[in-house]
Amino acid sequence: MEKREIWGVPYARAEAFFLSQGDVRSCGEGRFRFGDCEIRLAALPPRESGSFSFPRTELCFAGPEPDTQTIYRRFFLRFISAGA
Repeated sequence: MEKREIWGVPYARAEAFFLSQGDVRSCGEGRFRFGDCEIRLAALPPRESGSFSFPRTELCFAGPEPDTQTIYRRFFLRFISAGA
């Protein structure tokens, strides 16, 4: 299973999330592993709208569905929640 999305989250916050997970291993710059799921982060240029600038980070989750869904759901719940 592969899931690729662009989130309005600064790269540093997404990276900090994965580094804070005790069962996620860092595999180099912007690369992590949860079980058999490989996670890749890429900082994208900010989206400009008038005088506003919105951060963007591309996330790619690839691996067996159970591992991919588990770590994706954790990320989703952390950053979709109010006050995240």
